[in-house]
Amino acid sequence: SAIILLMSIQSAEEFEKLKVIGRIVRESLDAMAAAVRVGITTQELDEIVCRAKRAAAGLAVHRASMYEARR
Repeated sequence: SAIILLMSIQSAEEFEKLKVIGRIVRESLDAMAAAVRVGITTQELDEIVCRAKRAAAGLAVHRASMYEARR
């Protein structure tokens, strides 16, 4: 049987964090989709996604620290 996990957003801060995660996932998928070609290996795609996630996460941390500085 399937396990269903429900999640609820409790605050505006949680919602903002989910939006950041969503952007990281979207940028990672976009990078992978752009690289797909005949002959590419899943290892190469994994490496592309890892680099994209690290780059996007670095931007997210930078954005978050800028947001905190404004508060």
